[in-house]
Amino acid sequence: MGTLRAAKKRAVVHFEGQLLLQGVHDDVDVILLPEPAAAVAAVPAAAAAVPAAAPSAVPAVPAVVAP
Repeated sequence: MGTLRAAKKRAVVHFEGQLLLQGVHDDVDVILLPEPAAAVAAVPAAAAAVPAAAPSAVPAVPAVVAP
């Protein structure tokens, strides 16, 4: 229930009021706000910190084909 409310608190979306209820607020516009420049600039650095595909700890099991 609190997903849009949390997004509004974090300035990700904008809508009038504090809460939206299905049916009552069907005509309310929900606006997706742009990300701050600092958050956008941090994305490439964060992506570079993620290692490439790590080897799987679980060995691959060959498929068994029925005769």
